[in-house]
Amino acid sequence: MQNEIIWSNMGGPFPMKMKCVAEGGCRVSNHHETTHQNDCWSLNKDEILDLEVSYSFDPNHGISVLASSQNAGKPIVQVQSESYMPMMPAADEDGTFLMWQAARAGMTLYNFVHTQNNTLSNSGRTRREWFGSWVDRDGAVQDGTTPCSIDDPANYIQARLRMNASWNHLVVNAGFSFMAWLSMSCGWYAAMISWGALLIWLREMYIEWLYDHSK
Repeated sequence: MQNEIIWSNMGGPFPMKMKCVAEGGCRVSNHHETTHQNDCWSLNKDEILDLEVSYSFDPNHGISVLASSQNAGKPIVQVQSESYMPMMPAADEDGTFLMWQAARAGMTLYNFVHTQNNTLSNSGRTRREWFGSWVDRDGAVQDGTTPCSIDDPANYIQARLRMNASWNHLVVNAGFSFMAWLSMSCGWYAAMISWGALLIWLREMYIEWLYDHSK
């Protein structure tokens, strides 16, 4: 398996599937320098929206979700990940399970992982996952972060979703690599210590055997 870490500003936009779970619905905007999705969408509860996510150096950019203040302390939206979880009853034949991760008011940073599994042929061949970290719980509506117009910001809370500065590209190929297995299973440092100790022990045993048979 190969894991490449790539700067987020070197690619994109990246697909994200979002579901509104707030009572009273959501007002969603997606403002980035490299996407044309600059409108304001009004979503009903449980409605799903496909977004294009990009990284931006501007702190006012990113996805903004506005919801009624009655949703304070509750999830506002959910983000979908195509995860490899074959143990789940709802997983398909490739072990792909559609998992939804909730986001609340405040700031959530997301790490994007794109997996290309060349040993599979169906849904598991290309999987996209988003892993969020809730870094700021201030749910007040921030000026300049959304084109959505609202009557009184005090009646709303805001969830902001931004992409991390890097993302991961994983490639899984068929075949067995002993060196890859060795480095993944115990790490090179531990491997050198363990194998070095074994070689020294074997050398000592061989020298002792030669000494015993030379008498």
